[in-house]
Amino acid sequence: METIFLNAEDHKLEYFNTIGLLFQNHVYLNKNDELLEFDIKEIKRIYFRKQRDLKDNYCLFILSAVLAGATLYLGSYLSQNYKLPILIISGLLLLFSFLKKSYHYEIFLMTANHNFTAIEVNEANKDQACELISHTKRKMKKMKLYQQAG
Repeated sequence: METIFLNAEDHKLEYFNTIGLLFQNHVYLNKNDELLEFDIKEIKRIYFRKQRDLKDNYCLFILSAVLAGATLYLGSYLSQNYKLPILIISGLLLLFSFLKKSYHYEIFLMTANHNFTAIEVNEANKDQACELISHTKRKMKKMKLYQQAG
């Protein structure tokens, strides 16, 4: 990670955590151990996105369907002692594929010139990401009020 050297008066650090740094006029976000700088005046929208990750669910569903289909198709070659446990395991895999929930978290940022940036956040840091976003939104709101008044 690179060191930030700032000595100007308008670069006063107001908030920081593992996700990023919030200065008076800039916000730095940590993306893969690289700090991305955004001017607060240039940020049009920033929010936290929580998406369901369905890759594991699809794999479990397909595995259970293949297991059940193979058991029924090859049923004449399997004894009854093997059919029932395999079908039960297949049913449990199917049930687990519907009940398992995993999520993918990211900070989504759009600038005034419509550049989109998505920064992945792990589950352990999702609260810190929400806190940084709320501080940034408050700062953006204050900047807009100052611009309207001035």
